[in-house]
Amino acid sequence: MFKVPKSKGATKAGQFEFQVEGDPKTYAFPKMQYITGALAKKLLPLVAMAKKVETAQKKGKTFIPTGLEQEQMTAGVEAIFETYAPGLFGVLDQEQLNVIVEAWSKESSIGLGESSSSAS
Repeated sequence: MFKVPKSKGATKAGQFEFQVEGDPKTYAFPKMQYITGALAKKLLPLVAMAKKVETAQKKGKTFIPTGLEQEQMTAGVEAIFETYAPGLFGVLDQEQLNVIVEAWSKESSIGLGESSSSAS
């Protein structure tokens, strides 16, 4: 019988930790490759948008998301924050949220345009 190993997302090495200036609390998300399948599914619009941004940048253009794309992306980010840092999403501004998501992506060694299987 094959036994699935325990997720590394609960280990110190498997987590992305951050602090918000003025708040002494340390928050932690599992690195992207260790989030649950349900949360990964909620991030799919964010991944799709990242690909569109990248394509537009290569063409020297700016990608402007539709209202629906923006809403879906925001819902995915909110799901992550409410799961791992309840209440924090509602007090941070868009710039702060974007900085955290970008740093989380870098620390996870997974760009928003790739899946965890392609990063391995």
